[in-house]
Amino acid sequence: MTCRFALGACLAMLPASLSSCAGGRNDVGVVVHDSGGIEIVESLEGAWGAGEGWSLSEEPVVSIGRADGPQEYLLHRVQTALLLPDRRILVANGGTSELRYFDSSGTYLYSVGRDGFGPGEFNRIESVWLARDSLVVFDFGLSRVSVFSISGELGRTLTLGRDPLSRPFALWVFADGRILAAQLVFDGGGAGLRRERTQLVYRRYSPNGAVLDSLGVFLLGESYSESSSIGPGMGASMVTDAPFGRRASTNVSGNRLYYASSETYDIQVFDSAGRLERIIRRPVPNRPVTSRDIEAFKAEFVEGSAPGSWDRRIVDDLEFPETMPAYGTVAVDALGNVWVAEYGGSGRVDRTGRWTVFNPDGRMLGVVEVPRGGRLTDIGADYLMGVWLTDLDVPQVRMYRLFRH
Repeated sequence: MTCRFALGACLAMLPASLSSCAGGRNDVGVVVHDSGGIEIVESLEGAWGAGEGWSLSEEPVVSIGRADGPQEYLLHRVQTALLLPDRRILVANGGTSELRYFDSSGTYLYSVGRDGFGPGEFNRIESVWLARDSLVVFDFGLSRVSVFSISGELGRTLTLGRDPLSRPFALWVFADGRILAAQLVFDGGGAGLRRERTQLVYRRYSPNGAVLDSLGVFLLGESYSESSSIGPGMGASMVTDAPFGRRASTNVSGNRLYYASSETYDIQVFDSAGRLERIIRRPVPNRPVTSRDIEAFKAEFVEGSAPGSWDRRIVDDLEFPETMPAYGTVAVDALGNVWVAEYGGSGRVDRTGRWTVFNPDGRMLGVVEVPRGGRLTDIGADYLMGVWLTDLDVPQVRMYRLFRH
């Protein structure tokens, strides 16, 4: 077996039964063993017993976002929402290129930024992270990283990489200020309709934007694409998510990197030096894709599209995998616990509301029920925050109290 990216991805392809080999440590419901210096933690069942586990408040303790009213409460293309150390709430509202500040009750305070290209302005806010005493904002449209104080004063800006045609894009920020960024691996493309999985080179950069090291090539998401010529030396491409396609999740907690490919139920944990130190595993098979799943996908895929559109033209040429991805989105909370969403369809929105939680050592604790249809953006010691749509399709940032019983 050959491996083109991380060692952990090769190990993740090994049969789950191998994790029960001699020399492992077997506690109740979990098997832990070493494979070439990499700890593999395989959970057979959760540690929580009857009446134990974590839960959320029945209603959100804070809700931000309205259908009408003052402009500052009208949200559009919310990229993230975070609880700041002083309990203020930061909402990155991509639709207006602003960082909006709200107090702990959800009352608007002020905004930072606007649409533009100058210092402190944004073209397309992609992500915002807390790093030590700073806010780090990545603008995908400008390929630029901006560092602000917690209150929104601009400190500095930097650009990763020198090639303006293929600049890396920031994925996360480590606790020590280093930046994790990725750059596309191009294979030259090809004619016709193609199903492919994007490959990225992961690198770490200093807080000032200098390349420190490379972590290898990782997989992102599966998609269908079709290229066509629109004139001499010019072309156009149509791209869509592949049906039931594998989609990776990347997270950082402290100075550790968490990578989850969704091929099998494995999450890889890399230490501060970039070495794979642990694989978190559950020996459960991926759910089969049924004919009913395929028909439902096709109906949703072409819903609302015009006759003769690209979607309608290619729908019968799409190939469907035999199984679903192993899971949906993966997140890491402020205490280092790993949250894994049950797979419920393509996209970043959680459709099932069932999240399996593993402790920082990789042991499965149990399942936490979260309101369906949300996209989690921040999980703290006593709260969970995300973005949901109301019945009128109005985006709303909600924060729930998290009870860790």
